[in-house]
Amino acid sequence: MGLRLTEALSLQILSQEFGYDLAAEKSPELDLLLRTGFIEPEGGYFRLTPEVLFLVDEVILNLI
Repeated sequence: MGLRLTEALSLQILSQEFGYDLAAEKSPELDLLLRTGFIEPEGGYFRLTPEVLFLVDEVILNLI
């Protein structure tokens, strides 16, 4: 839900609560989203850039 909100997605919380290492499992997808400016890293979190908030469902689909 963090990506749906302006808060952000915590990689540490995702790993602790669900045992899922998003950075390891979806590295190519994250790299593409970073290169295209869809997401930005911020201290262990990923957040959507303001320009793409309306594309949140598409970004989430790439990460599941």
